[in-house]
Formats: sequence, structure tokens, C-alpha cells
Amino acid sequence: MGEGKRFLLSLTIFSLVAGGVLGIDHYVGPIEEPEGYKILDYSAALYPNGTLEEVYTYLVKNDGEFHVLYRSWGSEVRFARGEGERVIPIDVNVTPSEGCIGYACSSLGQLETYHGKDLTIYSSGYVKRNEMGIYCREGLRKGIYVVRYTVKIYPELQKGSDGYLLHITFSEDGSAYERVAIRLTGFDVEDVWVPSYMEAAGEENLTIRTKERIDGPITAAILLKSVPEDFTRSGLAEVKSASREGRWSIRKVNLLYMFSLGTYTVVKYYYILFPVFFLALYLLLGREKYPGRVESERILPPRRRAPWIVSYIFGGYGGKKICSEGLLATLLDMKRKGLIRIEGGKIYVLSDYTTDPFERRVLDFLRRHSGKDGLELTKIKGALTTGADAELKEDLLRLLKADGEILEYKEEFLEDYVPWAQYSYIVPSPTILMILFILVFFMSSFRGYIESALVYSALGLFPLLTDNPIRRSFVTRWKNDYYREKLQWDAFRKTVKEKKIDPETVEDPLVEDWIIYGTALGVGNEAYDKLLTYSGSAGVLLLGYPSLSGTFSTLPSLKYISGGGLDTEFWLEVASMGV
Repeated sequence: MGEGKRFLLSLTIFSLVAGGVLGIDHYVGPIEEPEGYKILDYSAALYPNGTLEEVYTYLVKNDGEFHVLYRSWGSEVRFARGEGERVIPIDVNVTPSEGCIGYACSSLGQLETYHGKDLTIYSSGYVKRNEMGIYCREGLRKGIYVVRYTVKIYPELQKGSDGYLLHITFSEDGSAYERVAIRLTGFDVEDVWVPSYMEAAGEENLTIRTKERIDGPITAAILLKSVPEDFTRSGLAEVKSASREGRWSIRKVNLLYMFSLGTYTVVKYYYILFPVFFLALYLLLGREKYPGRVESERILPPRRRAPWIVSYIFGGYGGKKICSEGLLATLLDMKRKGLIRIEGGKIYVLSDYTTDPFERRVLDFLRRHSGKDGLELTKIKGALTTGADAELKEDLLRLLKADGEILEYKEEFLEDYVPWAQYSYIVPSPTILMILFILVFFMSSFRGYIESALVYSALGLFPLLTDNPIRRSFVTRWKNDYYREKLQWDAFRKTVKEKKIDPETVEDPLVEDWIIYGTALGVGNEAYDKLLTYSGSAGVLLLGYPSLSGTFSTLPSLKYISGGGLDTEFWLEVASMGV
């Protein structure tokens, strides 16, 4: 696959991720509904005597899935008088009421029911402390339920030199609300502070609403000139400035809200805009420098190199192993140089004189496993296919491992180019996922934003889990002028694979180069087929090719990676793909 196609493939993968994020954001949104039900509306009225009347409108989507609908309290629920901040239940009723009863459970676990009795509620396991709600033994039918809670609240008040601060939180359990409307009547209001996702209007009849669907605290800090007598029963805490305390309490909520919303927004647009960012980075930094005009066909190899280098470096961009094509081409080249002889289905070592590190490995392997009559190819094939000789198979696999001097050769030709590819996606994507995974355990409010960002980052791992260029060739670049040589090897490979040649008109060196380097580049079979009728002295290499090829056919094969860039060749490749 050429560089142009590799780039196009990666760009397509990143665009699919961006499309997935856009689709989820459009159809689901940042705040997911609880499975099976949603809170359509919440309204409340607070009176100077401490009475709070709440109306929850629920939509239950499935029959029998839920046995309770409830609201929890951050303050202690008590049935008896006491001191401190507390909530005293008065009534719970529901419409429609068929099969349902209301309940309230105190901080001590005491349970009271309203508008009916059902002893199964005590052993149902559905009820928790500091909670009020409705219970249906048979399960709630799908439809709309309107639940009314009436309580008396004793919130903690703070007294400062500038007035009294009433900081009241109506909900902080992370439930998602479609609409919220709260009314405070008969209070002597001086000022009011609400989170940025809410708004307040009025003084004597103060109304607080949400601006958007939210899963954060429904809260307000209200500065009063005076307070009703009933509210002082929970006690007064002395502070220097009630207004400063009120502003700071809401500012903390806003900071958490902005952090959650900001995290969600940054993660969302990171994945949506990354294809554009990826294209810009590639054009500016990642692509290989244009090497000038390189011929599209080449009969002769560009340089005399060890075949395993041609296969391992110029064919596969380096890797953990030398493939079977590299080993096969090396054996053919060693035969040409007189280091070994291949005859009668056996390999004989003739000389140890070589400075090539991989050839030394091959010679050591052959000597370890050869008898007086050489090493039989059938013995090698049997070890690979049936495991008849485990030691031979293990030695052969170790022979192909790219380590030591082999890796030093790779460093001569290729460099890991980290900043534009790895730092822009490979590192951030899993890091974002890990951070969000930790955050979601600590967030009680605004979880929808963090959970949505977590889903996006999990989707963003797709390019790293697939076998695509961002994980392989796009994180390496050619040193010096080797990119030009890479393109020349591509042209030679293309010629060997496609060009028709008359075996009667070629000379021995060309035949040897075609069969050896063609094998190294993964087109040995094509070269063999084209030169099958060749009768020159180099034909001895052709005679040894089928037996060698069949012997090592079960070893890992070369996944050839061609060069190319975003020049004319790239657009020709795009056109050939039907894009």
C-alpha cells in the first residue's frame, strides 16, 4: 500500500471516529436519560413557614421495570422534632395512585407510608435512608406519574453583617431534569445567586428556573434582609459576610460545571476536528520530502544490497521479524556467492567467509543442523509443519528475530518520527480515556458530561486497535536519501511483477537479480514464472527456487509497504480506488 493510500486509510478511520462522535452528540446528547424513565418536569414552592411542596412529573417507559420512584435528600430526614438542618416529611401522593403508596424513610431507617399500606415494602430492598418516594409491589405501568412531596425543611442559615444567607439545595443526586421551576413566596429577598445554568427573577415572588437540561445540583444562595421565625429553629451560624459566602458557594458549583462542560467540549471537538488536524500535520511535518522524479519502471535493482535488508527495510519498513521472503532470498544470494550449495533437496555449507550479520546467522543455523550429507529441506519443512524437530523449529524462528545487529541496520535507514503522529493521537487518546475513567467515579453531579466524554474517548481508541498506518509506517521516516531508494525498489518490484520479458534475450546477472530481489520484495513467484524457460547458466537459481519456496512457505510472509506521497502518484492511487 502506497503512502498516499496509507494516508487516505488513516484519514478515513479518523473521519469515521469523528462521524461517530457527531452522531452520538446529535441523537443522544451530553446528558443521557436514565434507562426506563425520565424526569419531565420539576416544580417546587417554598413558603416562609418552611413548608416545601414539590411536584415531580415522571415518564416511565416500560411496564413492570420499576417498583419505586423516589427523591433522596442531602439533609437528614426525621419524623420528630430536633435540632440542626433537617427535613420532616408531611405527605407523599401520586397520580395515578392505583397500586401505589407513598413512603418516607428517615436517617435512622424508620419507615412511614402514606395513602395506603403494603407490608412488602419493608422487605422489598428498594427503600434507602433519607429518601421519599412511591412504591408499587407489582411494578409501575408505563406512562406518566405525577408525584407530590410535602415536607417541612429547616435549612442552616448564616448571619452576616449584610444580612442572612439561605443556601438551599433542592436536588443534588445527579438526576437529569428536563425543566425546573421553583417559586419562593413571602421572603424578604435582598439578592440571589444561582449557578450559570439557572436564572432567577423577582423579589417578593422569587422564581428560579433552569436554562437547559441539566444533571447538576438544583441550588440557590439567597440573601435575606430578615428571616421567618420558623427558619431560625435550625440555628444561625455567624459569618463575616453573608453575601461573600453566598457568592462563593455558587462559584464552587459553577467551577465544577465549567470543568465538566469544558472537559466534554474539548474531548468532543478533539475527535471531531482531528481529521483536519491530522491532514495539516501530515502536509506540514509527516510526509516524506519529495525526492524528485523517480522512474515508474526499473529493470535493474537500484543498488547491490543484502536481500534480507531489501526485504526487511525497503519491503516492510522494519519490524520484529525478518519474513520468509527475506530468508529465501538470502539463501539464493548465498548460493550465487558460493557460500552454500542447494542440490538434491539438500543445503550444503561451502564457505564461512562473510561479514554480513544475517548471513552469519544463517550459516551458524545450517552448520548446527547439518549432517555430513547436508541439511535436508524436508527436515526443515517437517519441523515447521508437524513439529517433528522442535529444536530446529525454535532455532529457525530465533534466526528470523530482528535483534542485535539487525536492529542497528534498521536505525541506519529509518527514524522514529514521534511528535506529529504519536504525540498528537497515540499518546493523548488512551491518556484521555484513563483520566475520564477515574473522574467518573468521583463525579456525583454533571456525570453526563464526563460519561459522554468517556464514550467519545473509548470510540477514539478504534484507530489504535485496528491494523492501520497510524500504528506502523506513519510513525517512521526515511533518513538521508533512502526515501528515493525506497521508491526505486518499488519501481523495480512493479517491473518484476508486471513486465513481460523474453527469457531468450536476458543475461545471467539480470535473471539472478530478478529471482533474488524479486523474492526479497515478495514477487518471487512472478519472477520464477516469467523466467521459467530460461536456459542460461543462472538457471540453476531457478531450479532451486520451488523447493526452497515450498520449504519456508509456512513462515510469516512479507506485508509489503510501498512508498509514494501526496503528489501525482497519490492522486492516481486515489483515482484507482474509485474515490
